[in-house]
Amino acid sequence: MGRVVSRDARNWRLYTPAIPAFFTSVAYANGRFYLLGDNSTILQSNPIIHLRTIDFTDAGARLTFTGETGHQYEVQTSADLIRWDRLGTVPGTQEQMEYLDRAPPGTAARFYRVVMQDNP
Repeated sequence: MGRVVSRDARNWRLYTPAIPAFFTSVAYANGRFYLLGDNSTILQSNPIIHLRTIDFTDAGARLTFTGETGHQYEVQTSADLIRWDRLGTVPGTQEQMEYLDRAPPGTAARFYRVVMQDNP
């Protein structure tokens, strides 16, 4: 069954999902989202990564984030939120992790994100 969808409310098209399922509920538990639907469908997200703080020090920008242990995390930066560059990786050896971005003084403003690289 298809649905009529639009990104700009002017141009409309018929969209048929690749997985025909209707979701009835969304739940959040244990750091993950769960979608519950018909035909006994349950979808589970990857663990949620929380970027807690960004502290600016003389040494650079210190990012503190939480995630699940046993995963590898990649810290990325962007100037425009479109193209992302890898800064480094952090092993998930504890629930709260840190990364120090030693960008030189005068570096243009930047955005940060943390991406989980693998599953345990």
